[in-house]
Amino acid sequence: MSLNFEGHEYISVAFGNENILKDINEFAIRLHQIADKRNYLFLQKTSEEIIELQDALDYINHLFDYDFVNIKASMFPNLWRFGIKSSQNSDISLESNGNIFTPDTSSLLSLYPQIKGVNDTGIHEFTFNDTNIFNQIYIGKKISPMQYAQESVHKAIKFFFENGIPVKYLPDIVLKEKVWKFVDKTNILFGVNNIDSISTEDLERRLQFILKYIGKIITSNELTNSELQMRHSIFTRLNSSANFLDISSFVSCGCLDSFKIFFSKEKDNPFPIHKIVLNVLNRDSLELINIIGELKNRSIHTVNAVWEYDWYMLRQMEKSQFLPKVNDITSKWLDNLPVIYNETYSNLIETSKYKYNNKIIYKNYISKTEFPINHFFTLFHKYPNNSFEVYNDESIGFEFTDEAPKNGISNIKSGSTLDDFIDNKLLYFESLNCLIYKGICEKLGFKPESLKIGSGNLTRGLSIF
Repeated sequence: MSLNFEGHEYISVAFGNENILKDINEFAIRLHQIADKRNYLFLQKTSEEIIELQDALDYINHLFDYDFVNIKASMFPNLWRFGIKSSQNSDISLESNGNIFTPDTSSLLSLYPQIKGVNDTGIHEFTFNDTNIFNQIYIGKKISPMQYAQESVHKAIKFFFENGIPVKYLPDIVLKEKVWKFVDKTNILFGVNNIDSISTEDLERRLQFILKYIGKIITSNELTNSELQMRHSIFTRLNSSANFLDISSFVSCGCLDSFKIFFSKEKDNPFPIHKIVLNVLNRDSLELINIIGELKNRSIHTVNAVWEYDWYMLRQMEKSQFLPKVNDITSKWLDNLPVIYNETYSNLIETSKYKYNNKIIYKNYISKTEFPINHFFTLFHKYPNNSFEVYNDESIGFEFTDEAPKNGISNIKSGSTLDDFIDNKLLYFESLNCLIYKGICEKLGFKPESLKIGSGNLTRGLSIF
């Protein structure tokens, strides 16, 4: 039974036998359900408040329908548009040390997905349920819907770049950079060292062998002690949503010899892979499958190592050798970065207005302060520009003189920004996420926050350039 009062001061409802409730508890539950459904449609809002909510929805939906349509498709697939829930509540209380504090008002807001074909204004009073996106409760203060909408856009954009730009928007060289971490970590499993290239076919075979071996660990009754320990660890992960399997390193951690025996026996056999294997893989491992598929779709038959340095040896080498080696790495990285940035940006963003357009002049140097391992620092001169350009110049100075603005310099700074990217050997991928995120933040007036990409926390990376 549903009630519809629209357009009527009084209504009459004919009750059938199916509407007879003989249990008072069932009656109370049904009445509560009907009241909740009706209250959901009623807005305790003035026309001015409704206009504020409509403006907030226009802001967020326009951004995701036009400027960030690819980000929306990645984060919220099949979403038509956002609706908003908003209430001012005076019933929220805080208790501390036995003292109860009840603010005069608190703001409760969330977004929710509007469903195409459903009669829905897009504005409702706040309720908690599974459809809510970005629940926000501001205790003791009233927040405008526009401020909440801006904060929600920032959260969505930050979350997107922390997860990393999806594979299909990345240039070929960035796919190779990302997949080479898998090659480095699994060389030991296949008895190879120091290779500088691998066919896409062999790359896929490596992946298939490891997945097949994990399937054997899960299903076989004939396992070594180390394999039994690995099975226990896998089953532990199956029962946990927070800890999944990294196929790049998990096998080599405890079952190296067993895997080599398995490989020698099975290398010429078909590759049935147990379907449960995909349920224990972490995000990077699942992305690896997508990267290899994307390489094949682009007809890339050979993958070359993008970065051939060993980060540990780099950190330990003689200081006289360290800076020249760093200069070689950063020169290759930054010389290519503007072209790679422009390609990625054009693939991902529908408008040029969020582009990071500056000319950067830099030089690397080593501090006189002694560190346990090698570190380097970089001096930057920043110039406003119509495009993104990066150049090395060993003659630039540290002081912002009176002549600097006349020469077009907008900022001079130094720090270990570039050093932060070296160890993970994802220089292109991580700097792309930082630069595009930073450009969006600057244009929308957001303060950039630390990006947690993989195992790294790129705090200083957001001040790149």
